[in-house]
Amino acid sequence: MAGDVAYVLADESFSLCLGTVDDFFYTQSSRNADRKDHALVFLDPNAAGYIVAWEDLWNLGDVDYQDLVMTGLTPVKVNVYYCPKTLNLESEGRWIMATIRLPKGYNASDVDVSSLLLNGTVPADLKHHVAIDCGGMHILIVKFDWKAVIELIRNSLGDAGCRVKSVGVSLTANGRFLNGFPFQGTNSITIIHFSCCPKSKGAIGR
Repeated sequence: MAGDVAYVLADESFSLCLGTVDDFFYTQSSRNADRKDHALVFLDPNAAGYIVAWEDLWNLGDVDYQDLVMTGLTPVKVNVYYCPKTLNLESEGRWIMATIRLPKGYNASDVDVSSLLLNGTVPADLKHHVAIDCGGMHILIVKFDWKAVIELIRNSLGDAGCRVKSVGVSLTANGRFLNGFPFQGTNSITIIHFSCCPKSKGAIGR
């Protein structure tokens, strides 16, 4: 729908697909059944990112490339630091805190806190956040639910969490400013897992 916004965390090259009444068309013409280029990609002249213009008719139809126009914005890079830096998956707590340092020209008070997500999944708590804009320093301090973060990490580790005692896990904080422009920052924390696999015969003491 017009005006819709979605965030995608992509660690490698990816393609887009448009479903129409005629067929599915891709940004890679080699994947299209008619072998035509149904997506034109341009550098956005007004922001850091791209514009993708689609033609949704078989064999390029009317060739107007106005059937769907998308913008893909490159997020503003921010520095993020997590507390605690080391997390025991068997521990209990209430909050995982993130300190987000914004680059020059961006104010912490201009961040839409309701848009903040950890790895695109865990939302920031709306009742506990502090924006600091003072003397050239622009810092946003937010909190994420402890149990939700641990569940996120367990899901990402899978069975690997049973084979190691400690491992570094990357967590990405992404969100947007009040004007809609996105930002993103990644840092890692050390995960300590002292419980054994369900298939193990014994238990590792804490």
